[in-house]
Amino acid sequence: DNQQASTLGCYGNEEIHTPNLDLLSQRSFTFNNAFCPNAFCSPCRASVLTGLLPSQHGVHSWIDDRRSNEWPIGWHALDGLNTLPEILKSNGYETALIGKYHLGEPKTPMSGFDHWVTMADGHVRSFFRNEIFENGSNYFHEGHSVDFFTSKAVSFLKKNTNNEKPFFLYLPYNAPHGPIQAPEKYVNRFPNIKNPLRKVYAGMISSMDDGIGKIVSKMKEQNIYNSTKFYLQSDTGAPKKRWTEKEKANYPFSGFKGSDLGEGGVRTPFFMQWPNKIKAQSIYNNPV
Repeated sequence: DNQQASTLGCYGNEEIHTPNLDLLSQRSFTFNNAFCPNAFCSPCRASVLTGLLPSQHGVHSWIDDRRSNEWPIGWHALDGLNTLPEILKSNGYETALIGKYHLGEPKTPMSGFDHWVTMADGHVRSFFRNEIFENGSNYFHEGHSVDFFTSKAVSFLKKNTNNEKPFFLYLPYNAPHGPIQAPEKYVNRFPNIKNPLRKVYAGMISSMDDGIGKIVSKMKEQNIYNSTKFYLQSDTGAPKKRWTEKEKANYPFSGFKGSDLGEGGVRTPFFMQWPNKIKAQSIYNNPV
């Protein structure tokens, strides 16, 4: 969420350590020039779930959930469109969204999802003490939301290992979107970074990298790793904020998320892995 490709080691970053993502990339087909279709998050998420451009699905900017009292009850921006979870569910998949939604009413699942764990705020306001909606119930989680979503994803994988159905897990982490907040155990990994906000920003990315490492480990433990396709991408590049602008989170590209169509705001990481099916260490340099 708001993560430029250049924040990952596999895309040349020597400052922020992302060993799990780097290893996944080494085993993947990596796109070096991947771009999102809009400089805001909600339109890009809509495109991922529909395969359509914003001019086709109709979501052109971020959805302001501070105005959710004006929405119809149970409103979802993609209602009526043919979506990826609906297609997969109709073909026998168990489907799950675990993470940030930001495409409508969070209390009820978007059509096509069997399993639903999301936060009340589509536009992230805090990484701690978030209201959570989980399969019809709601409660507050005191801890950091990235670690929480990781634990829920691992639980989903454990539950579905004995399920004869294939599964689709959509895991949109809410990091490293602002506000910049991360547990000290992640922040302390970066004593070389002097800007305090930049250091926490790096810690947020590290927390997500740890989470992906735990998910991969669980898949290997459950003996489903080699039969699972992985896709990793971000919605947009980094925003124009103190922790990114001065320390060049989008370096060497100009532009920022939500500001313009400079590459800093729309260039994202993108790689996909399918063990024994997609050739590892493949690189594609043309724009996608």
